[in-house]
Amino acid sequence: MATPTISGQDDQEMQGSTQEMATNISQAYSAYPVVNVDEQIKKLEGNVESMLLRLDEFSSLLDQVRQESETVTQEYLPELLGKCQEMDKVFEKVEKLEAFLNIVKSNVDGIEERVELAERELDTNTFKKALSSLPLSGLFSRKKTSPQSSQKMPTKYWQPPELFKTSDYFQNAQSIEDLRKD
Repeated sequence: MATPTISGQDDQEMQGSTQEMATNISQAYSAYPVVNVDEQIKKLEGNVESMLLRLDEFSSLLDQVRQESETVTQEYLPELLGKCQEMDKVFEKVEKLEAFLNIVKSNVDGIEERVELAERELDTNTFKKALSSLPLSGLFSRKKTSPQSSQKMPTKYWQPPELFKTSDYFQNAQSIEDLRKD
């Protein structure tokens, strides 16, 4: 086999074209890594500025919260504790009034029972029977009342029920006024 022989002139041309091609390729490759960083830097600086602004707002908000919490703990908390102690007194008074109302209710219930019992024993269920027992009822009717009709109702001795005394629960008028104020 025969190998082609390259003449010196062909060899120079090939080296020149290789040189030229290498220069063209290197110039093309050198254009690839060129990036416009100015736009990215501007975006990054804008983001940093926005974050710094938010950080300032957050720190001022945090300072306000600290000041308000100090105000609450120094001023309002002691006042609130004082009001809670006052409410304990009010709760005690309410409990005493509830106990008093229960006693009054039981006394009223007892009196109602006694009234119902008396009505049954005396048979005073109707208004007519009550009017007929009065001596003035003869003025309104033509019949004359006989002494026997007025004696039909048996007489029983009435004993007043044992009731509560307000003086047991309210020492003086001042304590009633205190209850009204509170």
